[in-house]
Amino acid sequence: MLIWMTCVTVSYVTQGLRILGMTIKTSLHELGMFFFFLLVAMVIFSSVAYYAEAGEEGTKITSIPGAFWWAIVTMTTVGYGDITPVGIWGKLVGTLCVIAGVLTIALPVPVVVANFNNFYRRGEGGRGGGLE
Repeated sequence: MLIWMTCVTVSYVTQGLRILGMTIKTSLHELGMFFFFLLVAMVIFSSVAYYAEAGEEGTKITSIPGAFWWAIVTMTTVGYGDITPVGIWGKLVGTLCVIAGVLTIALPVPVVVANFNNFYRRGEGGRGGGLE
């Protein structure tokens, strides 16, 4: 009985992973555009943050490549707090960076979710009726 339940569980998980894989494969164009926009925004915001913090005492943003980490962490809203702007202009750039990051992350989500729903409804893999 336990072996049968394990087989059913594994087939359910495998079906879900297969659908997830097909979703990612179908959404590669959108995900590629997302990473491209994230890269461009990282370069722009790290450059602007460096120049906004150029004359500030106690700033940890000491170079543009060093600010790449700050820009990625800020745009993805992780916010470790190890590098933070100290000046008013740097904080303003940080605020704009967070807003741009949230908008950038939100753009591909509906497309990926729609692709996932299409594969989920079709029930790719033999069940025909989804994962129910």
